[in-house]
Amino acid sequence: MSGIEAAERDTYGALVEQLGGRVIDAQQFDIACTHLVIDKITRNEKFLACLASGKWILHKSYFNACREEGQFVKEDFFEWGGEGTLGLVKNMDNSVRLLAAAAREWRIKLSQQRQVSSTQFGAFSTWRVILICEKGKVSNFIRLLTAGGATVLNMRPPFPAQVDATHVLMEPHKIPVPQEDLEKLLSSGCLCLKPEYISGYLCNPESDVAAFTPPEIQALLAAMSGNDSGSKKRKCSTGEESQKRTKRR
Repeated sequence: MSGIEAAERDTYGALVEQLGGRVIDAQQFDIACTHLVIDKITRNEKFLACLASGKWILHKSYFNACREEGQFVKEDFFEWGGEGTLGLVKNMDNSVRLLAAAAREWRIKLSQQRQVSSTQFGAFSTWRVILICEKGKVSNFIRLLTAGGATVLNMRPPFPAQVDATHVLMEPHKIPVPQEDLEKLLSSGCLCLKPEYISGYLCNPESDVAAFTPPEIQALLAAMSGNDSGSKKRKCSTGEESQKRTKRR
């Protein structure tokens, strides 16, 4: 459970155990969970990790239905993005509506993938990621990315001439990286993006990577290409190269 008041949490927890389930009482995402039950959508670790791993994400009214029936009921109606939550999100911010819809879409998509392939187990299953972020955020990002099946690489500058990664999530305004190393990443076809790309991708896998490219990277791309038109071409080819390689993996 997440974002549910303590008193309700205790009541719902007792109900889950009475019906034969188990409540995972943790502040962080636990891959062992099968369902996340929330009162409202927030971009926290539990929600995004459950979304990326295709877990059920339900509104807390699910528990009331279970109590009335005396058993765990079918989840579909209470799923965020499903029929039962449409009225809850219709007047909310567009970003919330996108996340609600994504919860259902990813669960269905990943469930279908697991039926045909044992290797496709998360939204990021083809990603090979380097993290260059503030130390306090790294463990959070690692849990979120691995929940979605990504491989997180333990790499730091100086980088080799060729870097075998698909994505670099970075905050260059906080953690500076030498220009030489940035050029190696870009030349290797890595998508160098803000960490916000994670939630952006979960909302829409076709999101424009340019919207998540740090200005420092944009400036370097322009310098590497030599002119503005070349910059646009370079950004496009870099993204296409990485996406093609991602699909091949």
